[in-house]
Order: sequence, then structure tokens, then C-alpha cells
Amino acid sequence: MFVYKPKELFEKINRTFEGKNFSEKLFKFAENITNQSKAFFKREFQKGDYLITVFSYRYPSYREFKELNAFELRGLTFVKSPEGEFSHFLAMHKFFNVNENEDYKIERLKKLKLLSASEKLDGSLVHPIKVGDQIFMKSRQDLESYPAQRANILLQQRENLKNLVKDLLSQNLQPLFEYVSPQNQIVVPYQEENLYLVQLRNNLTGEYLSDEELTDLAKEYNIPTPKRETVSFEELLKRAKNTTQTEGWVLRFENDLFAKLKTKWYLKRHKILSNLSEDIIIRKILRREIDDILPLLLEDSLTYRKIVQIKETLENYLNRTLEELSKSSKSGNFYFIEDPTLRRIAEKCSQSRDIEKCIQTSLRNLLLNQIQNRKKALEFLESIK
Repeated sequence: MFVYKPKELFEKINRTFEGKNFSEKLFKFAENITNQSKAFFKREFQKGDYLITVFSYRYPSYREFKELNAFELRGLTFVKSPEGEFSHFLAMHKFFNVNENEDYKIERLKKLKLLSASEKLDGSLVHPIKVGDQIFMKSRQDLESYPAQRANILLQQRENLKNLVKDLLSQNLQPLFEYVSPQNQIVVPYQEENLYLVQLRNNLTGEYLSDEELTDLAKEYNIPTPKRETVSFEELLKRAKNTTQTEGWVLRFENDLFAKLKTKWYLKRHKILSNLSEDIIIRKILRREIDDILPLLLEDSLTYRKIVQIKETLENYLNRTLEELSKSSKSGNFYFIEDPTLRRIAEKCSQSRDIEKCIQTSLRNLLLNQIQNRKKALEFLESIK
């Protein structure tokens, strides 16, 4: 059973890569992954005189995450000073739903000791980065998203929050927050805007602090945290069948294996348990909802096999096309793109502040508009094989 262990990876990076400090070594490690796989990318933008680089993913398979050990490329952020000095800021590493893949099977997880279970808030993950003497909240890919902007306002308004963030960053500790608000509703309704402290990481080793340490710090600074459960994994599996008004739980097992367990109520609200024709499957892949479906199906079922096959075909096409359009937009060379619609996307996005995000959004919206029924979905899948 594979378990991602940040500390072991970080120690290996320190030994393997050259650099003035660990941040520079970690940057080279992340960049090496983007050079090996089109499923991962980096995005660069300026904040004053500082260069910000964010590493994230497109549509990688679980196999690619494992083979490349790319679990940190989920909002991993670097700040490069005018003098060329690197600093880095961890986000939450990529982890998966219960039963989503071979390492997260229920029977395997039952053999592990459950250390903690906290409510999975249905919001947006944000985390602070330091740019010079200033601190900014960012979401997975940028500083300009609605959750990041609102989190920045809360950071300036709330002295206790500001003090917590400053104190932790000065100790190389990375706080991770979940932003929720009535305006940012995904499924679960929230009555007020807030930032919940959900995890704390050692920025140099990648390790997560214990729930007890997080709770003590949150109490000291009067910062809310998600509700904790003190029941068994088996009991949570039962509760997932009939609990309402919550997305589910974040589970932390021994060896620091993290997993997501979502309630059936939440999944039904997402309407992911019915009508899984080819066009619906494609739309759910494009909207990143498909990973919530697979844990509910038997691997031997025809539906499961159909989804996996479509997912692999579509993800290969998306990674290949996104890479080609991104290179074209950055170079200004559009003429080798044969499809006129894709060429227009590359031309339009070449003027965007965030080329990668513009291309991803435009291509996704194009496919969502084009694939309106099962017939068109089948034609599209045949054309991209």
C-alpha cells in the first residue's frame, strides 16, 4: 500500500537537487515534473518586483501522481526576489476519496488506525504567501480569485488572524485555511463569511502538525476550526449514508495518510449518481466531478470501466491540447494549429494575464458547449483516439 510521505520526499530532494537553499531545490524538483508530464504545469506572474510561480495540475491520473511523486503540485508556490532568492509556500498535498483508487480501498483503510476525522468544509482552500514584507492570501492557482480576494480582506480586518499568520510564517509553519461564505456556496450553505484553520504544515519538512497542536493554536488566536469527530472509521462509513448538510470528512490515518469521505447526501446534490451517458461523463470530467463517482461503483461494473476508458482518452487529449495551445500562446506562433476554433483560443489567451487558466477555461467551455448529447460525445471520443 503506497502512502505519500512528505518528509521522506523532501529529504530526497535535498540530497538530489542543486540549489542555494531548499526552496530552489524544491523548485527544480517541481519544474522537472512539468517537463516530464503534460498533466502538470507551472504558472508565472509578477507581484511588484517579485516573480510568483505556481505549480499545479491539469488532468493527471493517479498513476502519474505516484510515478512522479507529484502530490505537492496542487498550488505549490514560489516567490523569487529581485536578487534571485527563492522562498516557497506549501499548500495541501493532493489526496483522494475513500475507494477512489487501489491505495484507498475501504478494506485497506480499515487495517489502519484512524487518528482523526474533521468535517470537510465545502469551501475553497486558501493559504498565505509572503512577498517581500507583504502577506497575501492565495487560492490554488492565483491571488485574484474571489476566495483569495475575500480572504485578503479578512486578513486585513481581523487582527487575530493577521497575528496568527505572521507568527506562523516567521517559524516556517504554513497555515492552510478554508474560505466559506454565502456568496461562495458550492453545495453546503453557510450563513456567514469565515476562514477556518484546517491544517498546519512544517514548510521545510512538509510534515503536518498534530490536530492537538492545531487546536491549541487556534484557541490561542481565537480562530475557528472544523468540527472534529471521535468515532471509528466504520462508524463514519455508516454516517456517510444518512448524514445531511455536510460534504463529509477529512480522515487522517496512521503514517499520515489523508483521505476524503463524502456523504451520499452531498453526492446526490451534485447529481452524480444518475444518467451516466458518455456526454454526462465527459462533462463531469471537465468539471472535475468524476472522482466523486468512481468510489460508488464496483470496479468490475461496465459503468466503471466505461468511465475509466473515457477519462483516460479525454485526459490524454486535454493534456496534449492544453500544452500545444499554451506553447503557441506564449510564443505567438499560431499558424501550426490546424483547427480554427483552437487557433482563436490560443490567439485570445495570448493577451491574457493568466494564459494557462484562460486556455483551460476556454477549452473546457468549448467542449461543454459542443458536446450536448450522447451522439456528439461518441463522435468526439472517436475523433481524439
